[in-house]
Amino acid sequence: MAAQTFGTDTDDAKMMKATENLLGTIAKKAFDFDNVQGNTGIHELRRELRWVGYYNKIANMDGPDLKSVPDDLLQFADTANDALSDIKERGEQVEEATRLIVQQQGIPYDQALTQAFAPLGPEY
Repeated sequence: MAAQTFGTDTDDAKMMKATENLLGTIAKKAFDFDNVQGNTGIHELRRELRWVGYYNKIANMDGPDLKSVPDDLLQFADTANDALSDIKERGEQVEEATRLIVQQQGIPYDQALTQAFAPLGPEY
């Protein structure tokens, strides 16, 4: 298959502007770290951070590195995404354990949440 060009300088400029807009959106958005899912939860922040890397890869597909995103910011986004992935998985475990306790014991959610945390240890 012949090499395909990604686009023109105008296309590259549009991609860089889209990356800039994404970073501005992430910076301004109020994320709720008590919320695993949802439009402002941990999962949404992970999605937003992944797009930083995606935009950078797309912008550099068929040409020189445009440096549309500084290397240290790309590294930060990647590291933060990994850390948030772990936090999200733990949060989902706690949510599931809490739902089971509410279902099995019929107690209020807040009490079930306290019980769900107890056996998980201090790292949660």
